[in-house]
Amino acid sequence: MPIVRVYGINKLGSALCLELQKCIAKSVASVKKLDLVADEVSVTLVAGHDPTEVSRDVIIEISSLLKKWKRTKKVRDQLAQVVAKEVFEYLTSIGLSHGRLFKCFVRSFAQCQGFSKIDTTQEQNS
Repeated sequence: MPIVRVYGINKLGSALCLELQKCIAKSVASVKKLDLVADEVSVTLVAGHDPTEVSRDVIIEISSLLKKWKRTKKVRDQLAQVVAKEVFEYLTSIGLSHGRLFKCFVRSFAQCQGFSKIDTTQEQNS
């Protein structure tokens, strides 16, 4: 499996960051075939519109150093979906999401222009 590095910003709160880091590392590790395309995955937690209110908007950016070009987008999208689901469920479990918009951006260093955006709301959750 690739090295997973998780970075957070202080405004999210250190305790919340720690729990999110565990949650993200676990979900990233669960993505099958990720080791075939990425040497390292770094996840950055960023507060959205209002840094003091995590529930409004949480953005996660995942950057992968890619070894292979085949199926890059498919794996990236799978990674985004898995992480978005895990984090959304975690935020819901501690009462922070309130069904509001949650975004997950995935970016590879090899394809910086190729953003994958997954919006997870309670209505779209399957």
